[in-house]
Amino acid sequence: MKQTTIIVGAGASADFGLPLGRGLAELIYAQLDESFGPHHRDDGALRGALARRVGRGLAQEDVGAALALRDGLIGASTIDDILGQRGHQRPIVEIGKMAIANAILSAEAESPLAFDNHDREAARAGLWRCRDTWLARLVRTTIGVPSADRFVDALTSVSFVTFNYDRCIEKYFYAYLRYVVGLPPSDAAKALSRIHIHHVFGSLGDGVHESDCKVPFGSAVRLEACGQAIRTFTEPMTHDELRRLYDISRHAEQIVSIGFGFAETNVDKVFGNATVSCPVYCTTKGMRQQAVQRIAHRFDDFRPFDGTGAELFDEFPEIFER
Repeated sequence: MKQTTIIVGAGASADFGLPLGRGLAELIYAQLDESFGPHHRDDGALRGALARRVGRGLAQEDVGAALALRDGLIGASTIDDILGQRGHQRPIVEIGKMAIANAILSAEAESPLAFDNHDREAARAGLWRCRDTWLARLVRTTIGVPSADRFVDALTSVSFVTFNYDRCIEKYFYAYLRYVVGLPPSDAAKALSRIHIHHVFGSLGDGVHESDCKVPFGSAVRLEACGQAIRTFTEPMTHDELRRLYDISRHAEQIVSIGFGFAETNVDKVFGNATVSCPVYCTTKGMRQQAVQRIAHRFDDFRPFDGTGAELFDEFPEIFER
């Protein structure tokens, strides 16, 4: 496979049951109301995480900030919109990040990937339920008959640039290496470490396997730490971080975009001001035609497709040419 950069947006994680922007906002609204509203539960995950974060009992100002965030969501399309508007209000931003972490972890717990890594049958059943996802299609097409060497050799030519906080890519690959390829845990972890997965805005945890996983997939623990580990799209990135992103896209022979909405600020993060000359294959399902036209001029060879990630690979089999 050619040197490939795969840009992963929220629409890609939707294959695994993760919410899109509007659904995430609805989930966060409900969880904030449950933890801080008039009928709040004292054992609510967000309430407990906030109490640990401030290191004291909750003051009225803490509850007020949480409720202000909840109410702000009524007039906002996404949680990122309101956090961008309230970026100068540190309590709201901190609570918002914990709320994002809690919502994503809750969604992970409901996804087909929410299985115990030690449970062979549960893992196999979960992988089977994921057979129609873009990741499954990518693996089947690039690897064919599974073996450790083929898996790693094929995917080391791919760099994943994900704008999502979830660990669906890591969880799927690790389970596949364990239960389809047949590697023991340590070898599966080693193979996974050789696959380039870059989380632009941070992630909920550094690992999904036993050796380094402080935040288990789908487990709402350490929300305060998870909140600190992520950033919203309006927060600035360092020069080194931006340079790394530019290098990933500049060295690609082809770029594949799945479920990425092409917000102008995110496009700038990945490509800078450069015009991209290599082929760019892009899912545009759910995007307005004006939005597609607005970003098409950034690419010399833009190949949009109004379908899913898995369907994109069927539509353009040349992506997998060596």
